[in-house]
Amino acid sequence: MSIRVSLSVARPPLVSYVLAWPADADFTEDPFISSTHGGLILLSMPMGPKRSQFSQYYVYQPGCRHGSAGAPWLELVPPLMDTGLLGEPCAVGLLSHDGAESGGYYVAVLTSQGGGKFELCLFCSETGTWTIKNPLLILEEEDEAAEFMPNKVVTVGGGVLAFIDLSRGILIGDVLEDSPEFHYIPLPSIDFYTKRTSYPLQPRDVSIDMSGDDTLRIKFVEVLCTFSLGAWAANTWITTTTATSPWFQLEDWDTDSMLEARQISVDEGVSIAELLPEASDFDVKPNLGFLFC
Repeated sequence: MSIRVSLSVARPPLVSYVLAWPADADFTEDPFISSTHGGLILLSMPMGPKRSQFSQYYVYQPGCRHGSAGAPWLELVPPLMDTGLLGEPCAVGLLSHDGAESGGYYVAVLTSQGGGKFELCLFCSETGTWTIKNPLLILEEEDEAAEFMPNKVVTVGGGVLAFIDLSRGILIGDVLEDSPEFHYIPLPSIDFYTKRTSYPLQPRDVSIDMSGDDTLRIKFVEVLCTFSLGAWAANTWITTTTATSPWFQLEDWDTDSMLEARQISVDEGVSIAELLPEASDFDVKPNLGFLFC
């Protein structure tokens, strides 16, 4: 099978993107970027004669190793099963070896085995083999991760990955350890906001950054559309943890900020045709809150 891939890089706030097209097959769904680290990109490419939940995963090196020259390459991650990487939808993480200068990498998958138990599958490109581990979960309350299902992975540094369930919490641990320990950090309670929203699925995201004082700064963002506001608003919470195991929370989740759509105005000269109502329909300057009018 022949697949062509290219990377188009743009300076923010413009969007960089990856183009992929198979020469002798069809995508059953749109490909997407599962993870990036150290100049490598992990791509999920659903392919086959019919719609399937299984994806083929490829690691792509676009040939721009932090500004240095290098030939681009695309490599298939060997599947764990004949039909795909795993027999269920999952979040997949990527770790490069020494900033990808060697071209080596790890691919990590965390899957629930039920009853609050998980299985960690780790692929090493240098050996070309998968290793299956059973991580020990460190919980403050029994069964608090019983329904945990990761849908995002963040590379923290070293061998540490954070597997995130955007509706519940974070499992963070060193996947390269022989007997990894994963510590659970619950996300802030959202019951209060859920009752006020008019949309059952709110966009959420989590970012994790290393602070200058050797702590991890975790930010949780949720976009809501409340009945009281009549438009969307973005709420952010922040917490900090120790930078190494056991990743104790140094402080509780704290509300960082709230941004309402109507606070973001549209400057004159910016085209809003077919995006927002005409400015003449309102007595105020157009703003993004008009999206819900």
